[in-house]
Amino acid sequence: MTVDGEQVAELRARAERLTAQFRQASSALDEISARVRAVTVTATSADGSITATVGPEGRLQRLDLGPEVLDYGDPRRLAEEIEATIAVAAEEAQRRVFDACRPYVSEESMEAYRNHDFDGAIRRMVERLPEEGSIR
Repeated sequence: MTVDGEQVAELRARAERLTAQFRQASSALDEISARVRAVTVTATSADGSITATVGPEGRLQRLDLGPEVLDYGDPRRLAEEIEATIAVAAEEAQRRVFDACRPYVSEESMEAYRNHDFDGAIRRMVERLPEEGSIR
């Protein structure tokens, strides 16, 4: 099998296209990663006595309790209000993360992630990758 100059040029052009696509995908991944890492959300209870700050994964980073929490009297009611305040912040953080990912990730993958189906989310992303022969 001999390879002529035209075939070599075609292979080089294809390699350049693939390299450009890889660089573009890598840049997009860096951008989305930075945007996701920057997500922090703070929520405050209706009475202002509880303030919760969460990161992009919805985990509590800071909890501030004002002196008004002493007015709750019932520890269970206070715990429920703390949990509810954290949940508000976590839901908003999740929405912001999804907004940052939306241009790059399908709704199905985001829904799988939301439902803690990480394998399904990754599988859906891989399914959306272009086939070797379809990249032009």
